[in-house]
Amino acid sequence: MAKPPPAPAVLSIQSQVVAGHVGNGAAQPALQRLGFEVWALPTVLLSNHPGHGSFRGRATDPALLAELLDGLDQGGWLAHCTGVLTGYLATTGAAAVAEDAMARVRAAHPGALVAVDPVMGDAPKGLYVAPDLVEVFRQRLVPQADIVTPNRFELELLAGQPVSSLAAALTAARILQAGNGNGPGPDIVLCTSFDRGHEAGDMVETLGVDRHGAWIARAPRLENVPNGAGDLMAAVFLAARLRGAALPEALGQAASATWRVLAASVALGADELALVPALDSLLGSVADAGVEQVA
Repeated sequence: MAKPPPAPAVLSIQSQVVAGHVGNGAAQPALQRLGFEVWALPTVLLSNHPGHGSFRGRATDPALLAELLDGLDQGGWLAHCTGVLTGYLATTGAAAVAEDAMARVRAAHPGALVAVDPVMGDAPKGLYVAPDLVEVFRQRLVPQADIVTPNRFELELLAGQPVSSLAAALTAARILQAGNGNGPGPDIVLCTSFDRGHEAGDMVETLGVDRHGAWIARAPRLENVPNGAGDLMAAVFLAARLRGAALPEALGQAASATWRVLAASVALGADELALVPALDSLLGSVADAGVEQVA
């Protein structure tokens, strides 16, 4: 049986690219720099992010994902897993493996935290997964998560209603927390790329809602940012929660760290996250994102 790893471990189930920093390519180095072992299951394996215009690769066979999960379970690795992070799943088959992983980790390590980033689309591009995967997130994965990290577009899909104001966003978060009758519902809903229009001004906002209140982190808006910011923020937020940070503190840490990496990327003119040169900035103590309680 596997010996305990030298650091707390997170099972990360999301996309993998050969070149660039999205999916596991963003989450794995970030979590490792923050002191976590990362066991990465790739739901797709691509040469690079499709946003570059051309790419090669394909979705991982769900049977292979299930086989790899079986190996981790049989070897005793899941007993040492303190957290599960899911991102882009691509297929309902991969989603079923992710759901199984969540249940197995919790059975092997009670108290492990599960964070689901329901990667389905964004505005203005719209949905970029099959519609049946939306229902899998809504009915099966989100209700069983401890943390969900949708962007505004995904929050609307999951809640089944528009999110055009703070009040609407809070209502949508409460809908998710009710669990749709399929689970206890997540304790925390973290809405990335939350946009209140003129109220936000030249700031980008992230909304965090738990069962007791709501907070908004605000950081200066940047233009021409690379893909992967949501993947990075979900990983850093989970790391903060695993280390015991309360929601406002974890929100501030995740928003600030993500902004620092994005700012470094923009300054370098990079078309991918400049994660390697900016890794140490994840440890920064300066709060670049102010946090305000709003409910």
